[in-house]
Amino acid sequence: MQERTDIEKLIEIEAKVIEQEHRLFPVWLNFMRRNKYKKGDIRRTSTLKALLWSFMPKPTPTIIALSFVSLITLFFAYEANVKLENQNTLLLIQNELQESQRRSSLNIEISSIMERINIEREANRLVSLKDSAHNKKGHKIAPYVLSDITAARIASISRSLRPYRVLKTDRVNLDKFNSITNLFDRNMKFVKTPALRIGDFLENDIRSPEREQLLVALITMRISFSNIGKNSNFDYSNIQSFPISRSDLQTVNLNNSNLNNCSISYTIFDYGNLKNTNLSFANGTTSSFIQTDLEGSSFESANLNTVNFRNANLKNVNFRNAILIMSNFNSADLEGIDFENANLNTCDFKDVSNFSLVKSFKNTNITNVQNLSDSLINVAISRGAFIEN
Repeated sequence: MQERTDIEKLIEIEAKVIEQEHRLFPVWLNFMRRNKYKKGDIRRTSTLKALLWSFMPKPTPTIIALSFVSLITLFFAYEANVKLENQNTLLLIQNELQESQRRSSLNIEISSIMERINIEREANRLVSLKDSAHNKKGHKIAPYVLSDITAARIASISRSLRPYRVLKTDRVNLDKFNSITNLFDRNMKFVKTPALRIGDFLENDIRSPEREQLLVALITMRISFSNIGKNSNFDYSNIQSFPISRSDLQTVNLNNSNLNNCSISYTIFDYGNLKNTNLSFANGTTSSFIQTDLEGSSFESANLNTVNFRNANLKNVNFRNAILIMSNFNSADLEGIDFENANLNTCDFKDVSNFSLVKSFKNTNITNVQNLSDSLINVAISRGAFIEN
């Protein structure tokens, strides 16, 4: 009796082992050999249970399937997010363009101002004809001064012409960015939605073309800024390569503007604001920047002899490769200036501040510099400056 009980226990254990077999080949092999067990044998039933369990999903395939579905869901969510961002981008572009459209309402006022300038300029010219020195008028610097009323109108309109990002002339083709139907093409081939960027449609730098036109008109007509510049705003103007020699731009506000490659001989920028303005490759002589705020501006590769920077704020100005022979830096703030490869021959540094805080004197020509102590000259030489023999 005890022996029979032990045999039954062994059969039960074997049945459980057969039932727990999930490997495909052993399961089928046990099922094909089930006839060796008598009907009613629990081992015969276990082979059938194991076969049925073999058809059930395994954990690994299930995880793979769920992961695949998750990735598909994630991708479509990403696509929807891209399209939402594209919509927001187009709204931002539309807002920028509305600023340019607003300019049309100011065209009448600008035209009226220009007519008034012509009238005052002509009256000024007729008076000057009686001047015995009229034959020298063409050599004078911006001889025409406007009335205070006209100057106030110019100041008002210049502040209304706010800068914005200009639409690129080579605009991106919008056909491929239309609607969600573009997720598939006509052949049901999968297509990824491209992301729109504002830079694809608008220029990177903000500017005000209308301010530029007004500024160019005033310079061309040789109008003095003596009663215009302080209250007007010509920031973010781009007049690259435009000749502005013999212009009176005193007290002008030209921050963040582009004067690259401009001719500025005898031009007056005294008491003006030209922060972060690009004057690279500017050329000329006898320009004046007395007490002008030029912080962060660039004169890289400029050719400007006999320039007057007296009392100017020159913090962090870039003078790399600039020719500044016989220029005046009296009482100017030189903190952070980059003079690398600059020519400072015969420049005057009387009462300058922060000379020791100049960023770079590498390969700087300081031959015949004026009003600079020997100790400061030695400091410059120790940092890479040189004196010609």
